[in-house]
Amino acid sequence: MSLIEGFTRTETLALTETTSNRLQYLEIKELIIPQRIGKSRKPTVIYTWEQILEIRAIKHLRQEISLQTVRKIVEFLNKSGFDDNLRDKQLILIDNEVFWIQQDWQDFPEKLPSTVKVAGRSGKGVGIRVDKNITILTSRSEPCMKLSLHTAPQ
Repeated sequence: MSLIEGFTRTETLALTETTSNRLQYLEIKELIIPQRIGKSRKPTVIYTWEQILEIRAIKHLRQEISLQTVRKIVEFLNKSGFDDNLRDKQLILIDNEVFWIQQDWQDFPEKLPSTVKVAGRSGKGVGIRVDKNITILTSRSEPCMKLSLHTAPQ
């Protein structure tokens, strides 16, 4: 008998506070692909801890943006050669545009984290770095944070 590492679908539903339909949709859209164990018509579906965190991050983002925009962000990160996990990204929403705060604490406080536009209603300017003075407001309790961006007076 082998040890299964991960969480069953039922456990995942409880940990993510989401619905079975949402899990199925995330899999169809290839955002979260669980492992299937067994060759029967009803295999055991297993999610990793990282996938649990990712589902929670997507659920949190969905409070502010559409799933289509979430998919656009993941697509941008993939095409740009970045890790496409959302759970460890600091994303901000301003006027229906989503920005990613890239943090490199090596030179902090001399250099503030840089900001990259990753999605927007018009699709224009995606991938462009935004060089502005920023203030990050964050909550440690959420895996994906809602942040605020303030531009310095010109």
